[in-house]
Amino acid sequence: MSAGLATTAAAPRPAVGTDVRWEDASFAVAAPSGLVHATGGTPLDVPRGHEADVVAAVREAFRRNGSRPGDGSLVCGVVPFDPDGTAELSLVRDIVRRPWAPPAAGAGRTTREVPDDPGYRAAVAEALLRIGAGDLEKVVLARTLDTPLPVGSTVGAYLDRLAAANPHGWTFAVRTAAGLLTGASPELVAAVDGNGLVSHPLAGSRPRRAGETGPPADLLSSTKDHREHALVVDHIAERLAPLTHGLDVPAAPVPTATDTMWHLGTRITGTPRAGVGSLDAALRIHPTPAVSGVPVEAALDLVRTLEPAPRGNYAGLVGWTDAAGHGEWALVLRCALLDTGSGSARLWAGAGVVAGSTPDAEHAETAAKFATALAALTGDDRPTEGPAQ
Repeated sequence: MSAGLATTAAAPRPAVGTDVRWEDASFAVAAPSGLVHATGGTPLDVPRGHEADVVAAVREAFRRNGSRPGDGSLVCGVVPFDPDGTAELSLVRDIVRRPWAPPAAGAGRTTREVPDDPGYRAAVAEALLRIGAGDLEKVVLARTLDTPLPVGSTVGAYLDRLAAANPHGWTFAVRTAAGLLTGASPELVAAVDGNGLVSHPLAGSRPRRAGETGPPADLLSSTKDHREHALVVDHIAERLAPLTHGLDVPAAPVPTATDTMWHLGTRITGTPRAGVGSLDAALRIHPTPAVSGVPVEAALDLVRTLEPAPRGNYAGLVGWTDAAGHGEWALVLRCALLDTGSGSARLWAGAGVVAGSTPDAEHAETAAKFATALAALTGDDRPTEGPAQ
């Protein structure tokens, strides 16, 4: 048997549900709002960057195909991290949409170590020097982890484990030019429906200890983390304000838990102006300081300088929109790019660097964030920091 996850069903039951399987999807997102599962689709000719041009291309695709609000057709896919990159979007009609509940979480087995990354520590140290010199206030730096795929498991079983561990997130699988992009994002960038607009940024984090049911006191009292969070919220509120008839921005964040992390989160809501859809809102605020930094352009330049390779779709957008503009776009986080041909996966994890950060603390945060995808891939319990391997 070749190495890696099998793409055909060896699992005792279909993943996702009795009518659809993860393995069959060209695009699938399972979220609190429900399941969107699409097969096939017509790729869009999307211009590079420039949010207005991307939105115009999506609207033209709906018009050209005779799509109307409520007819069931969607445009779905991914938008890369880099604003100058090219989105991979498709118009799909073969879609299953229905309520969804995650499978029950299984018991973990052994613990995996995440290798030490001295290069990442050095990058954080350099970023702190730039912040100290006044070049910028915050930058989010990411690192990668390459791992072999387990033999004998299936893509569906892996994604079921991922969804079970993250029942309140956006578990996704998207076929891209680079491979099968998978993950379980905790962060909603923008959603629009008949009830209004929602964005729920997360920034300021701590690893979550096994069995921990409440947020750690040092996160709640951390001036550094609250400042980091405020930078993100202020950016999003400023960008969304012209698109809405008013925003409700809570004065203080609320701790939000994932399977491996605690985050400070703020749920921003508003009423979108006529013609403003979910993709308009998502592109207006992407990339947010939660994945780039402040100021955004200076942070993007530093990311390109300090990270050893382009991010591609990591920290980009994954989601869907209909012809009325209703839809959801989440950040591509806690993700893995699967290459089932070579039997390997590449994982990403990042951390926000601000004054008061340390290379060791940011390295530990990224190690904890790797846990979501790595544990689901291997069936292991949450990984821990470990010696270089």
